[in-house]
Amino acid sequence: KHQHGDWIAEGGIDPSTAYKVRLPGGKSMDVFFYDGPISQAIAFEKLLHSGITFADRLLGAFAEHRDWPQLVHIATDGETYGHHHRHGEMALAYAVEYIQDLPGVDIINYGAYLAKYPPVFEAEIHDSSSWSCVHGVERWKADCGCDSGMNGDWHQKWRAPLRQSFDWLRDTFIPLYESEAGRYFSDPWKARDAYIDIILDRSNENLMEFIANQAARTLSEDEIVHAVQLLEIQRHAMLMYTSCGWFFDEISGIETVQCLQYAGRAIQLARKVLDIDLEPEFLHRLEQAPGNVPAHSNGRQVYEQLVMPAMVDLEQVCAHYVISSLFESFESRRVYNFEVELKEHSLMERARYRFAVGRARVRSRVTLESHLFTFAVLHMGEHNLNAGIRVFQSDEDYAGILNEAEDLYNAGDIPDLIRFMDRHFGGSGYTLRSLFHDQQRQIVQEMLAGTLAEVEAWAKQVRDKHLPLISYLIDLGHPLPMIFRNLADVFNNAELRALLAEEPPEMERFARVLAESRLWDVNLDLPGLGRALTDRLESMILRLKADPENHRLLNRILEGMAIVIDLELPLDFWKLQNEYYAIHERYFPAMQKLTTEDARSWLQDFRHLGELLDMDIEVPDSPTA
Repeated sequence: KHQHGDWIAEGGIDPSTAYKVRLPGGKSMDVFFYDGPISQAIAFEKLLHSGITFADRLLGAFAEHRDWPQLVHIATDGETYGHHHRHGEMALAYAVEYIQDLPGVDIINYGAYLAKYPPVFEAEIHDSSSWSCVHGVERWKADCGCDSGMNGDWHQKWRAPLRQSFDWLRDTFIPLYESEAGRYFSDPWKARDAYIDIILDRSNENLMEFIANQAARTLSEDEIVHAVQLLEIQRHAMLMYTSCGWFFDEISGIETVQCLQYAGRAIQLARKVLDIDLEPEFLHRLEQAPGNVPAHSNGRQVYEQLVMPAMVDLEQVCAHYVISSLFESFESRRVYNFEVELKEHSLMERARYRFAVGRARVRSRVTLESHLFTFAVLHMGEHNLNAGIRVFQSDEDYAGILNEAEDLYNAGDIPDLIRFMDRHFGGSGYTLRSLFHDQQRQIVQEMLAGTLAEVEAWAKQVRDKHLPLISYLIDLGHPLPMIFRNLADVFNNAELRALLAEEPPEMERFARVLAESRLWDVNLDLPGLGRALTDRLESMILRLKADPENHRLLNRILEGMAIVIDLELPLDFWKLQNEYYAIHERYFPAMQKLTTEDARSWLQDFRHLGELLDMDIEVPDSPTA
């Protein structure tokens, strides 16, 4: 309502001004209501695909009938600009620059607006309300009907039992935490709240300052580790309520699974620190949370199938380190939130066999827990790999393992070596499956490289041998047998990728092979070729930036762009556009001053490249003689 007027019915909020909300204690606060439709359009209607469209939508929110200084403002997630919508930050930057140059429009923050234009309207805020649920806050605890809108026949009956399961877990932790943390902290709950300072800065100096401020007494190193693990239980007990876990449609969705992983981590730590296993009861409760996907029919199945396999302990981190080091190098390094200190190792290689024995200390940078492990890993070529990890026992034990391993390897007795690993590391057999996913993909790609090269060479040999027959069939208009087409698919795609990888890339040869591929109706790997071509073009334009007068290089870039257009590849030009703009700003004016034929030709080709890159830059005509 206006400060001196009557209350307006619900739905009458105009977001173009500030409002005063009077609080029960006599104080008040000034509030703003963001523009919902525009905010929704940014998130879900691809408004960030164009900076000018974005700016026009914002400007369109002004209305002539208002007689006050209007404020147009939105509320969106930060990750919208670049994460959810790639290059959305560029659209935002363009819109801001465009708007700030317009007469009669100022870009202003809330504080400055309030200082100039104090509220003349009042508002009251409904209790238990949220921006994404018309039922209040039911979306975070009930099957209220609010969902993503993508799966109309799905229910959200899982929300209430999941919430109840989390509440039970949280409430079970409370007395356990108070009792155990009370041994270390003056006030366990104040320590929990202050723990945010450690989450933001896990340096040893910051941790020691935190302990000094919160501890009830001087703590030993082991007690500090124990205390931090208790705080981590509480942290994950809060993280499991993360909002996005309740927002979407299905309990097996990645957001809800992440919340279950937080709960799983709290349970994992409690098993170790509090000597209590809450998982069986938690799983029993999760059975009451029904899913929509047959493969994950309830919360228990989701937890067992998607959460438990993702749990990591120090031994698994050591296994990841050992296996990946066999393909990289054995040295101390950080593995995500863990530090691995290599104490010693012995690497033995013969033909396609590689074998390593050693010991390493793994330390969590979060909980500070650490263990020293003995390891052995045997790679017998391709995917045939086995690793064993066990807690380090003694120097004598390790020396015995190392001597036995070296004797067996030197004797070339691989079967005995495998039995040796079973004997000393039985039950802890790790394979390539034990690698964390990013490293696993990288190593598998390296393994496949040699095999794929062999297949491609074989395909070329067979194709070349039968090339006259293939050409004859094509001349006749006779369809190629499927096996010939498959061979051409393998070889021609490989050759096209290889030509792009050459330095400099053979664009003319690429065009010939491309024409041949079309003649043979080859199934081109357009996504793969697009990525390879993008890499080459970006590499070449960076070199052009360093050597702008290299007209030959400029022509190669144009040849590459011609292939992009010919193949209709949906490439992302933003890096090329940025570098083109940098070259234009730095070098183009100097070239315009030259009157040579070379300069005119360069300017013409550079302008043409800008057109192909869809650059909207005002490029004056090249000079005339």
